[in-house]
Amino acid sequence: MKKLAPLAAAAALALSLTACSGEIEKGGAEPAASSEATKESATTEQVETLQFGDKYTWTNGVSMAISKPKKFELSEVGKMVVTNEDANFVSFDVVVANGSEEDFDPVMIHFTASSDGEEAEAVFDTDNKLDGPPQTTIKPGKSAKFKIGFGVADPKDITMDASAGMEYSTQTFTN
Repeated sequence: MKKLAPLAAAAALALSLTACSGEIEKGGAEPAASSEATKESATTEQVETLQFGDKYTWTNGVSMAISKPKKFELSEVGKMVVTNEDANFVSFDVVVANGSEEDFDPVMIHFTASSDGEEAEAVFDTDNKLDGPPQTTIKPGKSAKFKIGFGVADPKDITMDASAGMEYSTQTFTN
């Protein structure tokens, strides 16, 4: 019986890694200008950084696309909650599509960012429609669009980690 425990642990690890690999679609976050979008495979052995504007699809069919950053001005509401009003504020359009056969619960979608060697501050500014990820189930074949924002040191040097949930691998987007 003791010999089966390592085997069971290895099998559980292999099953958990199935959500870690997926597919990258270059420019998948931007409106299609032509059908020349290239697709590249990403696996746990092959790590590739995505660019803002790309779309990543996990093996179960859930995908996430993050647009290129857009500068914005904080509203009065936003100014009440940020710690550094002198930061450069950028927003991103995010689309999460459920290409799986199961309902997708977006409550655990998570983003972090850094810029010019400094951790970026997440910005929630309802007047600028920066409310964070949706809280409502995304049914199979459906998608959700939302905006996120960060206060960054340098808008030309942003690295963002994005995950669709605890069972999903974290993907890194950059400009």
